[in-house]
Amino acid sequence: MQTHFKVHFIGIGGIGVSALARYYLAQGWKVSGSDLVKSEITEALKRSGAQIYIGSKSLKKLSPDLVVYSPAVKSDNFELKDARELGIKAMSYPKLWANSPKNTIRSRSPVRMERVPLRQ
Repeated sequence: MQTHFKVHFIGIGGIGVSALARYYLAQGWKVSGSDLVKSEITEALKRSGAQIYIGSKSLKKLSPDLVVYSPAVKSDNFELKDARELGIKAMSYPKLWANSPKNTIRSRSPVRMERVPLRQ
């Protein structure tokens, strides 16, 4: 049974963030993301089924369950501020990895997302 959770990535064109986006796509999540520039990475993600936006996108219409952002994203980023105002859980991608069960990442087993708190 596939889930229909939605995750939005800010800085989706980066290596680390794009790897997580690919993982979530493979798990059946609806993936969207934004980046400052179009790249081979963003185009590949688009071909894989992700909705990609160049520049900022209001999260009101996307209504993601989770927002994941690159450590390069500044705290005054429009989308990050939007997530906070809408009460959407936002995590940096290193924090998301750190909150995943240690043994599941090392063993390459699927990460159990129920351990990552979403909207409250």
